Amino acid sequence: MSMDINAPLFRQLERLENVDPNDTDALKAEIERAKAVRDIAETIIDSGHLTADVIKLKHQLGATATIPKGLL
Repeated sequence: MSMDINAPLFRQLERLENVDPNDTDALKAEIERAKAVRDIAETIIDSGHLTADVIKLKHQLGATATIPKGLL
């Protein structure tokens, strides 16, 4: 599944901007949510980098290289 990760990141940024800074509980909750969104985005990006690296390696090794299906 292909997904643009920018949209959820910008939605989270908007939520952070809209939190009442005087509502410390809401602010803390939104910060924790933002951290979770960031962590998921980092995982998606890292996975994409790994896939790209595997494709490059397969190209370097030639068509005879066998890559486990989970990496492509």
